[in-house]
Amino acid sequence: MTLVFIGMSDRQACLETAASLVALPPFELVLDTIDFWRRPKILLAGSTSTPPPLLDLVMALNRQTEQCGFTPDTRPYKPHVTLSRRSMPVEQATIPPISWPVDEFRLYWSRDGIGTPRYQTLGQW
Repeated sequence: MTLVFIGMSDRQACLETAASLVALPPFELVLDTIDFWRRPKILLAGSTSTPPPLLDLVMALNRQTEQCGFTPDTRPYKPHVTLSRRSMPVEQATIPPISWPVDEFRLYWSRDGIGTPRYQTLGQW
């Protein structure tokens, strides 16, 4: 789940310092919907309710990454997990709740692989 999208950057050290300044109280996220974003053709699991600690985490990370020269996304944060790219359209639906305990966050480096992106953890807090 993306908290803050950085894109390509050569400022890893600054991002690691920024992330280390953010405290994360444990909380639970509940994924309870399936949805489809038409333009990028992405099938995703989402949440009808965003826990306040998750919003606080995203805002804190945005504030800290600004110190590294990044501009925060101004759109409202919508937690989601990408299930499939280049998916066929589906209607939004409610699913049985999936509880996701959250007690850490990570900085990932992603690069395109053959068929799927590859991710490497650069740090976790």
